[in-house]
Amino acid sequence: MCLMLYIATAAPIGKVGFERLSLRALDETEEDVRQWFSLPHVMFVGVEGGCSCGFPYVRADTAVPYSEGMFEGGRGRYSQISCAFELISLIQECLSRGTRAELYPVWYDSVSNPPKGTISLVASELDAPTFFFIEQFFYEITA
Repeated sequence: MCLMLYIATAAPIGKVGFERLSLRALDETEEDVRQWFSLPHVMFVGVEGGCSCGFPYVRADTAVPYSEGMFEGGRGRYSQISCAFELISLIQECLSRGTRAELYPVWYDSVSNPPKGTISLVASELDAPTFFFIEQFFYEITA
């Protein structure tokens, strides 16, 4: 099972030149995910052309804060931080053309499932080493 990350913005996202991230339009099996977004331009964000499992994430039923050692011993931690850094750069680029971005990390076969909750973040406070997703929570990020 793979985690899929979707991003919505007020303005279209142009061509991006990130080393690890890839963006693509939704395919027909993903169209149901649009219902959760209020912004019109929805895209899939993959890691190295594949799913979104390269981002740091946890499974939880409630919002949990980052805690030191949360991902310790995890294989590929440097890679996760690198992906988070590029995603934060993408979000900041998107926010330069709008007031907010919306993200929804959800399992590939659950795009029609509603979010468990909403997490609001401020872009300037995002920090790659401590950034992570809680799967199936909806993220609103403002400038």
